[in-house]
Amino acid sequence: METAHRTVVNVNGIDYRWPKRPVAVVCIDGGDPAYLREFLKDGCIPNIARFMKQGFSVVADGTVPSFTCPNNMSIITGTPASKHGISGNFYLDTTTGEAVVMTGPELLRGDTILARFADAGAKVVSITAKDKLRRQLGKGLDVSRGNVSFSS
Repeated sequence: METAHRTVVNVNGIDYRWPKRPVAVVCIDGGDPAYLREFLKDGCIPNIARFMKQGFSVVADGTVPSFTCPNNMSIITGTPASKHGISGNFYLDTTTGEAVVMTGPELLRGDTILARFADAGAKVVSITAKDKLRRQLGKGLDVSRGNVSFSS
């Protein structure tokens, strides 16, 4: 059964075309492109080489500051840290004096691309290696409709 969907999905003021076929996005966080090129040349990462050859590959410009949390949220929202609000991996809670990891979905301003596509009828899966990111990646994602968000 084909799901009715829009041809364009707007997320945080940006229009995204509905894909013509299923899409998988893989983020290699913290990997210097020089290492990747060397491993590709040596044949050490055949699956990534196949993905790159048969699909699309690009080295993305990182957001500033160059930390995991802001960069992952820029990818998932399509916006810079100044808009999505995740400005680092931690913030200082001035009341308690404690450093707080910036992974709570309540800290993320705006919507995720995943949640808006799911709302428009796409079946969405979010997989991360870090449970601390799972909650933000899955923000607004209705898992009761068959969408999935988990960490390994």
